Amino acid sequence: AAFVTATLLTTACSQMTVEERLNKAEDALSEDNYKQAIVHLKAAVQQSPTDVRPRIELAKVYFDIGDMVSAITTFDKVLTQRGDINDFADEYFLSLYSMADLDIFEVTFEEFKEQLNTGQRISAELIAAVISGRSRSQEQVEEHLKVARELAKENATPAVKSKIDDYALIINGYL
Repeated sequence: AAFVTATLLTTACSQMTVEERLNKAEDALSEDNYKQAIVHLKAAVQQSPTDVRPRIELAKVYFDIGDMVSAITTFDKVLTQRGDINDFADEYFLSLYSMADLDIFEVTFEEFKEQLNTGQRISAELIAAVISGRSRSQEQVEEHLKVARELAKENATPAVKSKIDDYALIINGYL
């Protein structure tokens, strides 16, 4: 009986659409069941390898559980498939930052910064400012903060402008 149930479950799962798998993954995440979400997302990626949506969601789950190597690898694959970096820029750049390979962060940021929307670009500039602060490069810190402030002048909310000021305080006070 257990074998029949397992076979029926496997058959039912193999007949799911990518949308159904994405929904199942979302349901699993709402219950903090990361393993089940990963299973559904990997199946969706295998089912439709050119659809970047399941791969982006999979990378975000890896990020959420702290598996930065898998997150970066998966985000990189999305970029090779011409996915929109704005859909995952915060998680991607934070993953790169967390790996402590600052050169890779800088090269990647330079490559994609013109593609980022204003909000994502501000966030990435702030991460770059923190990296520069950790590297003791005050000149680069000021340059990244200046760019973030210039971007924020035109259409950023007061909360974003306050975030920039908070980053500047932390970098200048603690790094």
